[in-house]
Amino acid sequence: ERRGFGWHAGIYRAFVRRVNVPSRLRPIWRLLRLESVNVLLVEDHQETRQTLLSLLGRCGHTVITAETVAEALELLGEVRVHVLLCDLGLPDGDGLEIVAKAKKLNPDIKAIALTARDTDDDYRLGFDIGCDHYLTKPFDFGELRTLLNR
Repeated sequence: ERRGFGWHAGIYRAFVRRVNVPSRLRPIWRLLRLESVNVLLVEDHQETRQTLLSLLGRCGHTVITAETVAEALELLGEVRVHVLLCDLGLPDGDGLEIVAKAKKLNPDIKAIALTARDTDDDYRLGFDIGCDHYLTKPFDFGELRTLLNR
């Protein structure tokens, strides 16, 4: 048990047992704060992923990361997520597949595409599949923070 959780640790343990979270995800799940925005960050570039993880954490968001489509799809089925922050160009497929699945599982999830794709057709396809916002790399973190705070 981690230090600093106090009485909250018992609540998290009870919550984890009630929703039957797989044991390998329990350490992550215990860290999810119920009052924060839970973000699934899907990014294959390690430096970008670590930078966003750090910045989003400093803003008070709980961030779970995935590097591939397969990993992200697995997490979507197991963890409660409010915001999907997804790179579209991933090594094992297209991030739009993740967006479509996320919207199917939870129509209220906010899906934000992070990508280098910047043609009108790319924007249209992204919005048609379910992206709520589309940020072209390189993007301004202030803009992302504003989107997350809405």
